[in-house]
Amino acid sequence: MQRLPLIVIFLLCIGLAYGQDTHFSQLTEENGLPQNFVYGIVKDKRGFIWISTGNGLARFDGEVTKVFTQRDGLPSNFITTSLLSKSGRLLFGHFQGSISSYNGAFFETIIGDTLNSEIVSIAETNGGILFAATRSSGLITWRDDMKTPAFLFPAELQGKIVNQIKIVGNQLITATSEGIYTFQIDNQRLVFNDAPKELMYEDITSLETFKNDSLQFWAGTSGNGLFLLRTGTFTKVTQHVFTPALVGTNVSDIVHENSESLWLGTYQKGLVHLTLENDSIVKKTEHFDETTGYPIFSVNTIYIERPGTIWVGSLSNGLIKIFESRFKHFSTQGTGISKLYGVAGDDDRYFVGTDLGLFQFDPTAENTRRPFIPIPAFSRDPVTSVRFLNNAVWVGTYNKGVQIYYPDKNSIRSLESLKNTRARLFEVAPDRSMWIATMGDGVIHVNQQGEILHHFTTKSGFIHNDIFAICADAKGNVWFGSLGAGLAMLDGNGVLHRLSQEDVFPSHDINAITEHKGIVWIATDGQGYFKFENDQFTHVGPAIESGSPFIKSILVNNNRLWMSMRKDIGYLDLVSGKSRYYDQHDGLSEKGGYAAPLYIDSKNNLLLINDNGITFFNTAKVEMPVILNTYLTGISISFKPYTPPAPTASEIINALYPSVVLDHDQNHLTFDFKAIDTNFGGQVYYRYYLEKLEKEWSPPSSNPSVTYTSLEPGKYIFHAQATNDLRAWVDPPLTYSFIIQKPYWNSWWFYILQITGIVVLFGTTLLLIRNPVAKRSLARIMVFMCLFIVFDYLQNWLEPITPEFIGSVPLYKTMMNLCLALLLLLLERGVRMYFKKHKGRKTIEE
Repeated sequence: MQRLPLIVIFLLCIGLAYGQDTHFSQLTEENGLPQNFVYGIVKDKRGFIWISTGNGLARFDGEVTKVFTQRDGLPSNFITTSLLSKSGRLLFGHFQGSISSYNGAFFETIIGDTLNSEIVSIAETNGGILFAATRSSGLITWRDDMKTPAFLFPAELQGKIVNQIKIVGNQLITATSEGIYTFQIDNQRLVFNDAPKELMYEDITSLETFKNDSLQFWAGTSGNGLFLLRTGTFTKVTQHVFTPALVGTNVSDIVHENSESLWLGTYQKGLVHLTLENDSIVKKTEHFDETTGYPIFSVNTIYIERPGTIWVGSLSNGLIKIFESRFKHFSTQGTGISKLYGVAGDDDRYFVGTDLGLFQFDPTAENTRRPFIPIPAFSRDPVTSVRFLNNAVWVGTYNKGVQIYYPDKNSIRSLESLKNTRARLFEVAPDRSMWIATMGDGVIHVNQQGEILHHFTTKSGFIHNDIFAICADAKGNVWFGSLGAGLAMLDGNGVLHRLSQEDVFPSHDINAITEHKGIVWIATDGQGYFKFENDQFTHVGPAIESGSPFIKSILVNNNRLWMSMRKDIGYLDLVSGKSRYYDQHDGLSEKGGYAAPLYIDSKNNLLLINDNGITFFNTAKVEMPVILNTYLTGISISFKPYTPPAPTASEIINALYPSVVLDHDQNHLTFDFKAIDTNFGGQVYYRYYLEKLEKEWSPPSSNPSVTYTSLEPGKYIFHAQATNDLRAWVDPPLTYSFIIQKPYWNSWWFYILQITGIVVLFGTTLLLIRNPVAKRSLARIMVFMCLFIVFDYLQNWLEPITPEFIGSVPLYKTMMNLCLALLLLLLERGVRMYFKKHKGRKTIEE
């Protein structure tokens, strides 16, 4: 097992193309793969990525690669194809014809190397019937219950090379060196259907089912592009796609992502992406190969983990992960702009205040270095703030005061009452009036026409003349934040509450304030962020993972509280309570500079201003939160791997580790567990406890392993949980039960056996002995030994359950010993009286 320096790999391998919309990372022999030739990729139910190579099987969890070979139970090290079955088993085909499976605990061989022909493809019907195709020795079929496989070799396939199989509807489609052959599936039998005459002599190299139509499929060829076919009673070609990108190359794999996206792997031209219209018309072709900055030349297999994340198995370049960037950077280089102050807009257009005036920002521009369009009316006059209201842009200029720009008419209205005002920010109140924080002149409240309603300065008793944050909440209160004077609140009755100066609020440096569903959120410069709810302040963050208490901006969108810091951004999920942070490893600029106001438009796009331009972030791409399910991946006994019994069907489909019953001497246990999200690059923390032995969770740790020694016999429940936010342990925990059996000498039957043996032995001896004195002594010994055995059994039976009632102090042993002493006294007297009476009867008889 090898740990990968993923951060280093990412930084070394990162590549940008097509408007900086994609990145890639690479996994090779140098950082964990057993070989750079990748033939299969599949993701299991636990989240592991399994990579089939010519020199072993690699399991990748996003951080660590573990390699499996014949020593781990594989029939051979050359794995040529893979599939996750509907029952949850992983299936692997091998070069010499063997087929193996992984049930979540260990590998099993379905058939061995008896065919001497490569397994090229595995497919499964909806009913759980599996088919595996060999290169030249026919097909193998079996049910997923692992019963004995059957061999099929239809006459139509004899003498032909099979490249791939797919199941479309109730038909098995075979791609061969001499066209396509279709078969009706009748249980585990195949009935030949037809072979399209148009492709009779075509070398069909790959197949892919159609996402939106169960009767259509794609077929890739060796040098003749793509064919779209429809099957049914007859199979016919409906379209031939032959673009310049497919000239002179073999299509090795096809993945139909959706109606607009088709991915092609080729042997000579890397990875090709076709943008489709109406599921079949090619609108755009994109190349991902060495000419466009990707380490891809010959592609063998493609796997789409989720929309926007594609894994590519190459021949000689290892595994390449291509993923859409969450961020798109728009540089101000070449525009002369050296400082950006703010951004605002509506659904289709954005306006940016800069040191060179007002610019319109177009994020759809093909050239991402020319998205800034100057508005001549504001040329060379620094614009320090902007805000969109009622199809108009409120513009705070440095030299001409506050103006209103109407982009539809391309006209400007100057506000005479604010011609000398230098606006730092605008805040729209619920009644659509405007609050304006000025530079050195306090706060001005105006109506929608720009008429001044109130003007607050220190002369009139206001907290400060330089205000950096304003929030007008739904209750009629207006919140103000400054650097130095702290937080204040103007209530609906016009009373100003100096919250920081009166020590109601702990921070005196406020950067931003926002409100959501009646809760007011306050970002500070050095003390993190707070919330005001139910008339009290609560310190919320930041989470330990961010480490930056300097929160510049804060906004709420879709139940997520977004915040910007000096070198990263992040959010607090208001539903789960978990935080998530993004930095340069997620695509942000390494130079940072994100300590600036945030803006979220109506399409959930987040705009971040930085020193180099604007970073555009589609927050819809992170609608799925980071959910870390913890799974048990293995058990070691005395630091040696333990092979558990075969898991049940329920355990396999739910990715559960098999329950085990261990011998009494198998009590030195190591549990390995893991929570996997290969698309999350942040730190994952774990905690755990063993029920019956421990009562509290362990301290958080990044180590997904724990060892327990000298465990007593009994039933145990092991718990483990993962999180990416140490303040919120809300992810699903692992619960695993196991049993350590008692040694045989502590079992009830062994105690009965001992008592029976003693009674038989001593009883026989007692009958044979003539001496009365010896008989009395022997009877005493027999009774006392049986009593000791019974008490020993009772102690062992009580030991595991008494701590629940009397704690860990074994008081019951003292009580048992006292009872034993009393019983011995009574028994001694009883035995003495018995023999005394017996002796008396014997004397009378004599």
